[in-house]
Amino acid sequence: MTITLSFKNKVDRYNRDTIRYYISHSDESSKKHRSWINTGIKIKPKEIDTRSWRVKVSNANQKELNISLEDAKDKISKALTRFETKQFTYQQVVSYLKGEIDYGSVFIC
Repeated sequence: MTITLSFKNKVDRYNRDTIRYYISHSDESSKKHRSWINTGIKIKPKEIDTRSWRVKVSNANQKELNISLEDAKDKISKALTRFETKQFTYQQVVSYLKGEIDYGSVFIC
């Protein structure tokens, strides 16, 4: 499974683009699964360094946006760790990144 950050490549009226998660996974039967999930972070593409996914100093909201991007990177790391340890399925990873509650991982006594 691969999870990366990417742009939606559709700007709004303020020339901002939405950053989203791109999830790619091939299961045992070689079926390819792909999903794109919006993070809710909007920024002008020229104000971000896409190699490190950090906002440049020229943006007035640099601190807040960098905190949001670090949170998004942490979610990616947690989702990949849980998937690799077989705590999450593909659908649970998608639900986790969307921010939905997935009751499939809850144990009822």
